[in-house]
Parts: sequence; structure tokens; C-alpha cells
Amino acid sequence: MSSQLQSLLTQPLLLSLIWSIFALGVFVSFRILNIADMSVEGVFPFTAIITLYAIKSGIHPLLALLISILVGFASGAVVGILNRYLKIDALLSGIIVMTALFSLSVVLSNGNISLSDTTATLFTPFENLFAKFMPLFWANFCGDLLLLAIVGAILFVAIYYFFGTELGTAIRAAGKNAQLSRAEGLNVDLLTILGLAIASSLIAIAASLYSMRSTVATQSLGKGTLVIGLATIFLGEIALPKMSFKAHLISIFIGGYLYWLILSAIELIPGYNASYRYLIQAIFITVVMVIPTFQKNVKHQLALRKEKANA
Repeated sequence: MSSQLQSLLTQPLLLSLIWSIFALGVFVSFRILNIADMSVEGVFPFTAIITLYAIKSGIHPLLALLISILVGFASGAVVGILNRYLKIDALLSGIIVMTALFSLSVVLSNGNISLSDTTATLFTPFENLFAKFMPLFWANFCGDLLLLAIVGAILFVAIYYFFGTELGTAIRAAGKNAQLSRAEGLNVDLLTILGLAIASSLIAIAASLYSMRSTVATQSLGKGTLVIGLATIFLGEIALPKMSFKAHLISIFIGGYLYWLILSAIELIPGYNASYRYLIQAIFITVVMVIPTFQKNVKHQLALRKEKANA
């Protein structure tokens, strides 16, 4: 089997699991709280760097992941505090935190940070398990897939049940109708801060897993990540329209796989230039966002024609 075919069969699946976790965080801020949180483009590289820095310092990978989650939680909370208590626009609040975290990323990593080939991560035990009875490439793939599937399943169940609790339902209500929620006696400001903190925690988990798998993190790692998260959400919504909350969460994983499968297929086109990757991403998300509107217009036109025919 050629290396290109191996990559097409394996990489979209692994990347989709990591970036679907990222998209879960974007989903919480964008769909539940109705906030386009730009800070994710700073949280992702910073928490990735934090993870590798902690591991290089001798901290256990699991503890490094927990530290990263706490940093992500705090970052999201700061965005919420800037927005709700200091009355700074939500978009600008995210940009402020993103800029601050970018500076910290540069200081901490000095541009980039990487692990040696012998440094253990959370993926190592899973890869070693499969290495006993299959070639290295497939052992690494199966090990990584197993860990990511376990983490993805845990987060899916946790998010689904949390937002079904009284607190989770209150956060959803605050995001959907803040005015009515205040009238019902809910603390919208505090709920929004908590929601953004949870969203950034999910971003941090995705960043930690990404950095541990690739063993390298750079200060520019967050460039275009919000676009990836939104494209994943929109693709999933196209795949599973008119969804329940559970189906909406499932659609994120479907959208993540479709996104990375399409991008991986594009990269196999002869003469493909990696320098155009961000341009392709921008065009791709534009097309994805236009599709639902186009579908509505088509349905509307068909309905009008049907009414005229019946008249």
C-alpha cells in the first residue's frame, strides 16, 4: 500500500477525532452561548505548548493534560469576565485574550517546542500495546485511534449529560435568550463565564492531544483554527439537519471526518501547493456556510411553485 493511500485512510480519522473535540469547544461558545470566541486561536497553541513544556520538565503526561485544562478554563473565564463585567464586546474580548496568549506562547516556547522520540506521552502505552503484534505504522495508528476514541466518547457523554442538568440547561437558556433568563432570576453573566470556561477547556484538551501526538508545538499553531471548528460544525449540520442536542453533538464528529477527508483528498491533487492551505480553508468554509442558505432558497422556490400550481 502506498504511503499516500495509507495517509488518506488514517490521517483524516485521527485528525477528525482531535479536531472534533476542538469543535465541541467552539460549539459551546458559538452555538450554545452565541459568541464567536476568537480567543481559541490563542488558547490552542498556548495550551499545546504548556503541555509539551510540562512533559519536558518531567511532569507526567496526564498531569500535563490537567494543567493544560486548567489554563484553558482560566483563559475562557477571562474572556467572559472582560465581556460580562468590564462590558467589552465579546469579539474584542476574545481578541484581547488571544493576543495576550500569543505573547506568552512566544516567551514560553521561544518559537517552538518539541519532544524527543523517546519521550513518553499518553499515546505511548496504547501504541506499545499494538506494537507487539503488528507493524509500527499500524500499531501507532491503532494506538492513537483507541486513545482518541476513548477521550472523544467520554467528552461526548460528559457534554451531553452536563447540558441536560439544571446548570447546563441554565447555560443554554442564558445563551439563547439572556433577557428572559434574567427575568427568570438566572445570573446570566456568571453562566456565560462558566460556559466560555468550559469551551476553552475542551480547546485545551484538543490542543494537548494534538501536541502529544505530533510531539511539537509552535506559536503559530492556532492560525485558522476557528475556521476549522466552524467548518466542522457547519458540515455536521448539513449532514444531519433538524437535529436533537444529542444528534448535534454526533454531527460534530461526522463533520470533522468529512472536513479532514476532503482536505486530505485535495492535498493528493498533483501540483498541490501547501502555501494555499489557508486560502483553501477560507474558500471551503465559505462554500459550507452558503450551502444551508442555498438549500433554504431552493425549498422556498419549490414551495412557491407548488402553491402556484395548486392555485
